[in-house]
Amino acid sequence: MIRIRTSLTYYVRQLRCHDDLEEHLISRFNRYGTSAHGIEHALVNTGEFGAIGEKQDGAPWRIGIQHPRRDYAYIALAKLEGRCLATSGDYATTFSSDRQLNHIFDPFTGQSPSELSSVSIAAPSAVLADALSTAAFVAGLDKGMELVRSRKGTDALVVLKNGEVLQTDGFPTHS
Repeated sequence: MIRIRTSLTYYVRQLRCHDDLEEHLISRFNRYGTSAHGIEHALVNTGEFGAIGEKQDGAPWRIGIQHPRRDYAYIALAKLEGRCLATSGDYATTFSSDRQLNHIFDPFTGQSPSELSSVSIAAPSAVLADALSTAAFVAGLDKGMELVRSRKGTDALVVLKNGEVLQTDGFPTHS
């Protein structure tokens, strides 16, 4: 039996170098872009999404979450109200037509996880959203949702391989 760690520390160590840069850019933009240049409303895309303020009409920024099996389609729209959004999925970089072999690998097995098609995380920071989306994808539904629920201010939208969509109560789905 393979034991999956639910410690975020392990997965944070696995972050790619650019994740630190993404977080740095969003943090600096939030801190200096808003105060020094009077920017009160912006949508920031560094590979993950972050929002400052709201759109000109006062509505929250919304981000379409890619449907993992339909090109150019969304599985949901998420409202970004002071949180960042990241998605990990088996559809972007795949090595087999059935998507069973993709760019996400379980470090314990060396194989691509087989339970989920995508995991989207809303979190207070881009790095946390990115780390949790990958960690939850690798950990699978039960352990992944447990991991997400253990972090304050984080929520998840998960698409299983069979197409079923599940989400935590606080995931900011736009209706």
